[in-house]
Amino acid sequence: AGQKTLVVVYSDGNVDFLTASGLVNIPDFKNKSLTGDKTIYGLRIIGNEALLSTGVGLIVLDVAKKEYTENFYLGFSSSYTACTDACLWGDSLMVATPNSIYAGCRLNNLQDVSFWKTVPFVTGTKAKKLIRFGNQFFALAQNGVLYKGLPGNWQTFISDASITDISVQDSALFACSGMTTYMFDKNLHRISVQPILDNSVAWDSENKKLYVASGTSGLSVLKYENAAYVTEKDSIIPDGPTQNTAWNAFFKDGVYYATAGARWGDRSFYDG
Repeated sequence: AGQKTLVVVYSDGNVDFLTASGLVNIPDFKNKSLTGDKTIYGLRIIGNEALLSTGVGLIVLDVAKKEYTENFYLGFSSSYTACTDACLWGDSLMVATPNSIYAGCRLNNLQDVSFWKTVPFVTGTKAKKLIRFGNQFFALAQNGVLYKGLPGNWQTFISDASITDISVQDSALFACSGMTTYMFDKNLHRISVQPILDNSVAWDSENKKLYVASGTSGLSVLKYENAAYVTEKDSIIPDGPTQNTAWNAFFKDGVYYATAGARWGDRSFYDG
């Protein structure tokens, strides 16, 4: 927010910075020759840094300078270790991987994997998303439970197998789960949000509005009223196809037509 910059990450590893003065593209990761999985699994903006969690490790970008600053191609168990999320704690970077949570102090040479240490987590499950809120961590585990606490002292916070995304925005914590948006203030008191399909949420804390991505239902705007967030406007949908699964398309009489589906006997269960 301080940089007034939107960081856009694409499925092929390309990155755009969108500002009021235009677009800055940095295709370094997209163009880098790697034999590993270059999928980007997570993006966290913390201060002036963008943390990209990828199939080959953690990449750090400077949002102010709009450039790559650090690449940690972590090889804990093989040539590369996938990172599904990352966060900061003081001078330390923390990454969630399919095996464990790891932490490394940035005062050390973190290109050397021996400086990364395993962080204790809940026995029997792994963390797939990880954020810091206040003086605690929140980790979404593979068993569907959102835990809070510190390494070695994790406690169940929400048990909801439908949670797909967690985020910290200004002074609030969010967890998106189907028709439920969990929102908590800095004291972890829950704030009421009207049920609406929530794949992802953005909070305008100054104007007290929520912007909710609801898939094929489009974008919804919720306003704060009577101690709860309620719908102000919904079904905001761009003037174009709702899906990117088009198999065929054509123009006729100045009108563009796009069809979803696949070549043979059914539509392969594609939306639209």
